[in-house]
Formats: sequence, structure tokens, C-alpha cells
Amino acid sequence: MNDISDRLDELAARFPAALPLTYRMAFLAARPVPSELMTYLADGIDAADGLAALGLAHPEGALAPDLAACACSRLNPDEERGYIAEVARALAELFPADTGDSLHRPLCERLIPHAVSVADHAERAMADPEAACLLIDRVAYYLQNRERLVAARTMFERGLAIVVNAYGTTHPEVAIRLNNLGVVLGALGEMHAAKACFTRAIAIAEQVYGGEHPGLAVDLNDLGNVLGTLGELANARACYERALAIDEKAYGPAHPNVAIRLNNLGTVLRQMGEPAMALAYFERGLRILTDALGPEHPNVAASLNNIATIAVELGNTEQAYSLLRDALQINTPALPADHPTVAIRLGNLASVLRDLGQLTEAADLQRQALAIDEAAYGPEHPFTARRWNNLGTVLADLGELAEAERCIRRALAIDEAVTGLPPTSVSIRLNNLGTVLRQMGRPAEAAEALRRALAIDESAYGLAHPRTANRMANLAGVLRDLGQLEEAPQYLLQALTTHEAAYGPQHRTVLDDLVGLGLVMRDLGRLDEARLYLERAADVTRRLDGPHSSLVGYIDGVLSELPGGRPTWTTA
Repeated sequence: MNDISDRLDELAARFPAALPLTYRMAFLAARPVPSELMTYLADGIDAADGLAALGLAHPEGALAPDLAACACSRLNPDEERGYIAEVARALAELFPADTGDSLHRPLCERLIPHAVSVADHAERAMADPEAACLLIDRVAYYLQNRERLVAARTMFERGLAIVVNAYGTTHPEVAIRLNNLGVVLGALGEMHAAKACFTRAIAIAEQVYGGEHPGLAVDLNDLGNVLGTLGELANARACYERALAIDEKAYGPAHPNVAIRLNNLGTVLRQMGEPAMALAYFERGLRILTDALGPEHPNVAASLNNIATIAVELGNTEQAYSLLRDALQINTPALPADHPTVAIRLGNLASVLRDLGQLTEAADLQRQALAIDEAAYGPEHPFTARRWNNLGTVLADLGELAEAERCIRRALAIDEAVTGLPPTSVSIRLNNLGTVLRQMGRPAEAAEALRRALAIDESAYGLAHPRTANRMANLAGVLRDLGQLEEAPQYLLQALTTHEAAYGPQHRTVLDDLVGLGLVMRDLGRLDEARLYLERAADVTRRLDGPHSSLVGYIDGVLSELPGGRPTWTTA
């Protein structure tokens, strides 16, 4: 350390302008420093040459760890906090506000280790919380956009800890961090934790701003989204209704923000089995958007799509088709027929036609959308891959399994070759491929594809995410086809635990897990467990669909074949 200290003294004497750069670099990671960052840190001086001349930095720009430690030891606490804040602001400046911009991704990836190191130092030294959180937010949003949700969660948690330490537990900045963290927790499938974050954020906002602040409407809307996912539809409805009332008072009854609340409220009412009331909200939202934004605005097309979903539920197929055709026609007078926006409209229409069972028409529209995107973006673009995937799923529904396999494999090959694409895109293709291969009677290949999909999603989302649970359930079904029964229960049990935690016990996804577990346990000869899961499945079915559901009859038949015969059903 004495030698390093002597060389720092020499640096101060020979290259005094380089000393501040040394202090700034001391808080970076022991990684190469991008030239863009070095320019910011040098602040217009030719200091890097001075460092290199004294052998105080690696050739690629990284400061030697022993030099970094020595430099830090020379700073008093206030100086240390000042340099940390400078570096945090420089890093934040280099992170783009639009973290979805692919042009910035290579630089962002190289900056992340340095950003994490500076965040560590900022938290330890209690440096300027505004500068630290600006950096943390930029990094976290980037990670969130790239679907690296576990890493994004860590950064948001760090930002929350910093503002709590700096401002206390009831400051408005704390509410902002709680909201950010809640969004990521929801994406990770940790709905109860997300609910807790949004609930705390709302309590703080109410205390600081009162019960009618527009910012409170945003928190209520986010909480409503989580409650809807949890199946707490009445509570979700209450949140949306309150958010609607706040925005109506703040902006007036004809503001686009009001239309957003109406759309969300309509969505939850549709889920609650109140399509007529949902339709009224959707139609009011459509009128607001049409008046405020004009009849050719994309948001108007989205409202038309929402109304079409209600028309489908009400059996008005022709009306739904007409609405979707209207949505397709929005902006088309100003757009060529091969514009990518037209492909989006065609794809949306195809999805609804698929739901309506009009599979041939849906396939034709997916082919048109594929041709447009392939011409617009090229044959190797992720958007083109998405079109291949969507076409493949429709062809599978049509029973054209060989062609469906070809389409989905094409999508998979494109996504696997794209640098920087979130791996979760690949997992979607693998899952769909596994589904098709299973339909084709090729369970071994299906299991291989589904295992890969599971590994990707478990790494991206964690073990307890609903998407990971879906992959586990799909793999368990294929393992049952293969007769590999011993491995299947572990996946189904984890899927059941995750789905119950995410959605509650009275959910159709939970029902699927219970039926799967009952059948696997029966095949394994674990009959007491089989009866337990099947009886629970029958009870959930009765609650969801009534006592005369065909699934209740099926489960009843399976149970009647088990020792002990047919049960006597009771409902609490």
C-alpha cells in the first residue's frame, strides 16, 4: 500500500488534474471502463494519460483494486459522498431514458457492473440519495425492460432502502419506490408482495397529498391490476372506481386519463360476469377517446377491440367482426397496405377469429401479417418470428401439425439467433413447440423442448412465478404420457403451490393442477392422495361451474373407480 500511496503522491505532483479522475474511478467496478464514461469522468482533461503513465490503471481503463482502496482511504466522508454523487450522475446520464432503445444496449450492458458498484458505495456512504436513486432507477428500468426481473427487483429494493434511510418511511419518494417495486413484483408473479407495496404507497400518498390527488389514482390503478390477477375482483373494481372518481374530478369527465380508468373498470366487470355494464364503460371510453384524440387514433382502435370482446361473449359474432374490421381500418387511408401497423391490426383480428373458432380465416390473416412484417423487418427479425409463432398456433388448432411444427421451429430459430433478445421469447417458442410435438405423438421430443422452456423461465422469473408454474404443469403432462410418473408429481405440486399463491384456491389454473395431480397419483397407486386432489378439484369445479358441470361428472367417474366408491359431495 505504501508504494501505491507514493505513486498517488507522484500523480498529484506531476498530473494534478488526474487526481480527481482517480477518485471518481475508485468507486467503479474492477472492469473495463467504456470510453463514453471515461470522457464524463475526466471532465474535459487529459487525465487518462497521466494514470497510464504511472501504471495506475489497467490498459483497458479499469482502476487497479489496490489503487482504488488507497484512493478511497484518502477521502473524508464528505469528499467521498461528493465523488460518489458525481459518478452516479455521470452513469445515469449515459443510461438512456428510453431503455427499450436497442441502439444503447451494448453500452448499457458494459455500464451495469459499474452502476452496481457505485450503488453499493452510495448505500454504504449515504451519498446524495437523489443522485443515487436517479442511477438506480435508470438501471432498474433497463433491467425490467430486458425482462431481467430478479435483478431489477434488487435495484428497486436498493433504491427503496436508500430513500427510507434518507427521508423516513412516509416520504413521497418512498411511495414512488414502493410503486416501482410493486410493478416488478407483479411481473415476477409475487402478487401478494406487490399488493403490499401498492397498499403502502397508497397510504403514504393519502397522508401526504390527501385522498383526491391524481398521483393516487395511478397507485390505485396499479393495485387494481394486482387484485384482478389475484381474483379479488370486487376489490379491484373498488380501486378502479376510486381512481376513476379522482381523475374525473381532477381532469374532467372527458379526459383521456378517464378513458383509461373506464377501460380497466370495464375489463374487471367483464371478468366478474357483468358484460352489459362492462360494455357501457367501454363505450363511454370510446366516446371520450374519439372526441379527444379523433376517430383515427390507435387508442380508439384499442377501445373498439375491447367492445368486440364483449360482443363475442354476448354471442354477437358479426358485430365483433365488424368492430375489429373498423379497428383494422383506422389510419389505413394514410398507410400503405404493407405498413407494420396494418400487420398489428391483422394479427389482432386473427386472434379474435381464432377465439371464435374461425380458424381458416385466422390463418389467412396471420399469413398476411407475416408477409408484411417479413418485408418490413426482414426474415430474421423478432417481429417476424412472432408472426411465424402465431401462424403455427392457429395451424395446430386446424390439425395441420406438421406445418405448425415448421412455423414454430422457424420462429425458434430466428429468436435463438438474435443477440440481446430476452431469453423468455425463446421459452415461448419452446413451449408452443412442445405442445405441438405432444399432439403429434412425439412425447420425448416434447419433453426436451418443455424442459428447455422451464429452465429459461425458472432462471428469468424464479421458481415461484406463474409462468414457470405453467411450464412445470405442461412438462408434467408429457412425463405422464411417457410413463415417467415418478418425476411428474414434483412439478405439479410446485405448480399448484405457485398458482394457489398467485390466484387463490378457486381458480381454473389451480383446478387444472388438482386434476393433473389426482390422475398422476392414481396412476402411481397413491390412491389416498389421488382421492384428496380429485375431491378438491370437484369442489372447485362445483363452485366455478355449478354442480352439473361435465367436469364434475368426469371426476366423479374417476373417483368411483377408486377403492371406496363414489363420494357424497358437500358444499360449504
